[in-house]
Amino acid sequence: MQGRSRQILIGVPAALLVLGGGGIAVAAYGRSLNGNLSRTDAFAGLPEESRPTQALTGAMNVLLLGQRLP
Repeated sequence: MQGRSRQILIGVPAALLVLGGGGIAVAAYGRSLNGNLSRTDAFAGLPEESRPTQALTGAMNVLLLGQRLP
């Protein structure tokens, strides 16, 4: 029984360490993806009176473009 409890005492913290490290890695990767996005004003060339009225505040549309790699 002593060997089994020792395995548990070593295995549980090791598993938590691996899962925690994976969570930190995923969060860092998500932040790096967010940092690579750029904003573009689609109406920059239009005069102010030709622009549509703003219906909502705080809303943001996102358009992602790319290509499919084989």
